[in-house]
Amino acid sequence: MTTETMMHERRNRVTVGLALIGLGLVFLLGYVINTGLLVLPLMALIFALVGIRTREAGWFIPAGILGGVGLGASLG
Repeated sequence: MTTETMMHERRNRVTVGLALIGLGLVFLLGYVINTGLLVLPLMALIFALVGIRTREAGWFIPAGILGGVGLGASLG
């Protein structure tokens, strides 16, 4: 493998790890204080940020689904 490929894989691993930590913090925040309907939009934001950082379109699919459900729950 080339050095560029190894750096790209390492950056993706770090990004996914930070996303998992962020999701854990969202769930912890949901238990500590009553965030209510903010959990789904926060999760959508995390997935969207990971998609932007890794430049992979697959992360935007769960971001769109969670964002849509969160918006629907907030407005309903």
